[in-house]
Amino acid sequence: MVCRIADRLSHLCVALNLSIAQFAERLGLTLRRARRVIRTTHKPSVGLLARVRRAFPSVNPDWLLLGEGEVFLNLLLAPNAGNYIGINYGHCVQIIRPCSCDHHN
Repeated sequence: MVCRIADRLSHLCVALNLSIAQFAERLGLTLRRARRVIRTTHKPSVGLLARVRRAFPSVNPDWLLLGEGEVFLNLLLAPNAGNYIGINYGHCVQIIRPCSCDHHN
């Protein structure tokens, strides 16, 4: 199964530590539209992808469009870029937020 662009947008929210509401605000979308974009089986419009690139210039366009390469072009330019773990399955990169709890024994 190849990750959909909608999946990558959802992963991007996790990587940047953004809620869907914050993501919507950054893109100038209503919360309803942002939810629909992230949960849809349809490909987002070119205009929406252009909004993502303008709002998040550190996102690798190859990753966004094709699922290839790293999520960010330059980790130094990506806010909170170190606050995620990317698992590359070859056909899809899953982004998860690491546990932020401290366990002291």
